[in-house]
Amino acid sequence: MLKRLQTKRYKVKRGQTAASLAAACGVNVYFFVKANGLKEELYEGQLVHLPDAGNLYTVRAGDTPALLCGSKEGYEKRNGTEIFYPGMRVLL
Repeated sequence: MLKRLQTKRYKVKRGQTAASLAAACGVNVYFFVKANGLKEELYEGQLVHLPDAGNLYTVRAGDTPALLCGSKEGYEKRNGTEIFYPGMRVLL
């Protein structure tokens, strides 16, 4: 389990990646990267923001961003990406 240093801040440990931290937070990696403004790989000791998961949903065949979030723009803002495919975990 991740221990938070302060509210929603976390100090990266050796070997942790954006993908592993995003999974631990229950958000998709694209949202985690955008929430932290990451342009490079994480490094040991870096402080990152741990976003709240909110309502996490696994996309099924036939779902659309507009159906799940009210609009394509709403989906992109909430999830930090345009990417959308079955099996992806997204925030509603």
